[in-house]
Amino acid sequence: MIQETRFPLNFIQTITKNHLLLFYDSVDYAREIQCQFLKEGLKKNEICYFVTSEIKDVENELKKNGIDIESDEIKKQFKIINIKDSKNDVSGILKNSQEKITQVPIRIVGDKVLFSNDTDDLKLGFDFERHLHELFPNFNGNILCSYHVSSINEQKRSEIVDFLFSHHHSVMFAPENNKGTSFYLNNN
Repeated sequence: MIQETRFPLNFIQTITKNHLLLFYDSVDYAREIQCQFLKEGLKKNEICYFVTSEIKDVENELKKNGIDIESDEIKKQFKIINIKDSKNDVSGILKNSQEKITQVPIRIVGDKVLFSNDTDDLKLGFDFERHLHELFPNFNGNILCSYHVSSINEQKRSEIVDFLFSHHHSVMFAPENNKGTSFYLNNN
């Protein structure tokens, strides 16, 4: 049962301790949403991470969307993590957050990290998302998992989407710029 729907850019301003799912078609719009999500964290002095395989593109998009990464990195408040290093880095971040639950909150954006092609290990992806979701409600922060709809393995898409819905608190659909909807799921 859907409780309430909101426009994605408004929705991310209201979330707390949330494992959020973003399905998008427009990369530019997804970056705008991801940057707004990070800006909210930076305003609150949270530690922010962006996990991606497209580091240079993300750096440019962050700057374009008003996030001065040099300044934030100097403050040790923001870090971009290469997907290749994400398993170890994100596990360390999450472990650190669990150990220091009363410390500074954390925001993590993951972009197209899992389920993108035929060679992806679905079990590994499911285990990783399950692990993230099990951290709540004790996790001190928010996690935004972003998936480009057309990049999700087509043969397994239905299974993957069903699983993702069952392992997130809320979902945003962002088909194109300035369109979309967001809502909380009942599996909180």
